[in-house]
Amino acid sequence: MLAPRLLADAESLLAALKELVEWSETLDLAYAWMDSAGGTTAAWRFLDETKIRRAVIGVHFGNTEPSALEYLDGAIPKRVRAIEDDAGTFHPKVIVGRRKSKRRAILGSSNFTSGGFGSNTEINVVVDGEDDDEFFRDLDWAISDYWSRASPLKPDLLERLKRAWSNRSKPTRSPVIRNAWKPVPARVSTSRMFDVSWAGYVELLESQHRRHPDLRISASSLHSTQHNYLGEARHARAAFEKEPRFGKMSYPDARLVAGFGPGAGWFGSMRGNGVWMNLVGDRPRDLAPIIDPIPLRGPVSNELVRQAFRAAEALPHVKIGCISRLLCMKRPDLFFTVNAGNKRRMLELLAPVPSDAAGYVDVLELLRTFPWCTAKKPQGQDEYERELWRCRVGLIDAVLYEPKE
Repeated sequence: MLAPRLLADAESLLAALKELVEWSETLDLAYAWMDSAGGTTAAWRFLDETKIRRAVIGVHFGNTEPSALEYLDGAIPKRVRAIEDDAGTFHPKVIVGRRKSKRRAILGSSNFTSGGFGSNTEINVVVDGEDDDEFFRDLDWAISDYWSRASPLKPDLLERLKRAWSNRSKPTRSPVIRNAWKPVPARVSTSRMFDVSWAGYVELLESQHRRHPDLRISASSLHSTQHNYLGEARHARAAFEKEPRFGKMSYPDARLVAGFGPGAGWFGSMRGNGVWMNLVGDRPRDLAPIIDPIPLRGPVSNELVRQAFRAAEALPHVKIGCISRLLCMKRPDLFFTVNAGNKRRMLELLAPVPSDAAGYVDVLELLRTFPWCTAKKPQGQDEYERELWRCRVGLIDAVLYEPKE
């Protein structure tokens, strides 16, 4: 097998794709997302669908263009499948060509989208080898596994995908030019509620009391003596500013941050996890590697998030609910909690519920596409709106949570 060749820019990636497609006799591909921007992207024009042997495409977050899948399914029936991975997010990005006993693959960070092969900053490699190379045998096994887990493009799946695409896509996008299929206008589902400006998000948060009185978020709740989201976030911030090292934090503060102290639990209660409560009380230093590397201010890389999850792997019963609780309490401007009370609406209104680091990062990336999430800090004297901004990502729990009656 030849040494991989780096593709660090869109020009070299497109050139390698064009060369691979022309060179190959058959193609296998597996991508988390696919779009064609109405059939206009260079990557789409370079793709020779008649050579495709198997195509497995993910449909998470509504980021796959349904008309692209429908076109391929019409052009090459029974050779295109979609995958909905309940255990996490389907995330591969690979295309493999075969020519007699030779193999060539392009894999890396680029999805088969206009951004992945164009405007995004991506990095990929092209690898050449033989059918019997261990690398290509393993790659073939992986794609075969994806294929076995995926489903044909049935009408109900396509209809759901059309609705999701309508909610996430830009209005200027159109059906694939090479296909005569015209999409049926999709209903606007409630998932679109998150794609709003900062002002729209404030209004969304303040409207939650109409769904349930316990979810009231308003200026009057900022300094209320009653327990509420803003009060819990404010007290957690004070605890970390007083002692940023979790292993050195006072037990009352650690309990609050961990979700089972008096007044705690608005961002997910941990009172039902006895092992977790014992760890916080008896071995808080064991939890420090999860949360201490997260800075109190400034950006936080996805790698630090993954590091937090890795630090929890050796600890009993410390799953995503516990990890996301610590992350959110230290930085509610960047992180959200996953808890039993918000999972159903998260799946219905936002994204597949994450269970591991990869899934959690995927949802973070999705949230960062919304204008309210990347909005600049409000200026002026409005302390309430600044507090909402400091808690903006964590407060999605108020929209997703279903209080028990």
